[in-house]
Amino acid sequence: MRKYLYSTSLLVILLAAFEMASFVVAPPGLVLGKKIVRRPVKVAYANFSKLNGIGLTSKENEGVVVGAMIDNNFEAWEYQAGISRAKLVYEALVEGGITRYLAVFTADQTVAKLGPIRSARPYYIDWLREYGINTLYLHSGGSPAALDYLKTGIVRDANEFYWGKYYWRSNDTPAPHNLFTSSSLWQALLTSRPAPSSLNFDAWKFATGKNIQTTSSAEPVKGVALPYAPEYSVSWNYVGASGTYQRLINGEARTGDDGLPLSATTIIVQFVSTTVLDEEGRREFDTVGSGQARVLFGGKMIRGTWKKPAVSSRTKFYTNGGGEVIFPPGKIWVEVVSREMEMQVVN
Repeated sequence: MRKYLYSTSLLVILLAAFEMASFVVAPPGLVLGKKIVRRPVKVAYANFSKLNGIGLTSKENEGVVVGAMIDNNFEAWEYQAGISRAKLVYEALVEGGITRYLAVFTADQTVAKLGPIRSARPYYIDWLREYGINTLYLHSGGSPAALDYLKTGIVRDANEFYWGKYYWRSNDTPAPHNLFTSSSLWQALLTSRPAPSSLNFDAWKFATGKNIQTTSSAEPVKGVALPYAPEYSVSWNYVGASGTYQRLINGEARTGDDGLPLSATTIIVQFVSTTVLDEEGRREFDTVGSGQARVLFGGKMIRGTWKKPAVSSRTKFYTNGGGEVIFPPGKIWVEVVSREMEMQVVN
């Protein structure tokens, strides 16, 4: 009898050990009894994006940078497409008290519809040229100063006026908010204009894994509000569950064409000197030099500075202690605002 009990106990122990071992090594989805066993799948990154620090597998090759001028007129909001897929976005004022976006991608991305595409401005070209002479610039026309600037060849100009077959006009959208393009079209355009396809620019610094941190002087904040104009204000509110900032315009949350909220992992607010040039309201931005900056990620804000020694240099961001800001991987949204703007911090 005692021998039988010992044998039974040993069998139970062995079965339990087997089940535990199976739980550890079972592939995702394997059913053990009534339990569905799943294991986290580890992804080995071969590299990291130079644009936003996201991990890349060995099959991913970013290619050159692609920048697109996106319409942000009030009447264009319902037609905007593809912005949520950008790796980096610049926003700054144009004429009429409204902003325009420079949405930045890498050539390998898949974007079924991008737009509405609008005209170029010189200061956006200043920011885009930081990514190298082979960068592709998608736009439709531009201010006289911008078009003259593009003639110098500092980026690959893809003006719709001359490269129209790589864009389309939507019959369901009112002009001038009806011009769109896609990744398949910009990839075809790049194929038609061969050039080195590697990313060659001075990248920002990105942290990985447990190295993500802010400085000791970072302030816990819930968000910021940026009153660009009397009828146009942008807010970014931190969402702790996702570790991202949700975008609001005039107090209303904005969504992308995919139905998801427009969001970013990092928000940069860059304060610059601006000048209104003419009766049309065209502006000049001092993109070269230095000034104040605020960098938000992880529910905290760093007070610091920006520096760009020359027009060909990369704009860099620094803490007040002098160290270059190290960003977490993820989408970045750069808000370029007037030095006179009174940014509101939400605590």
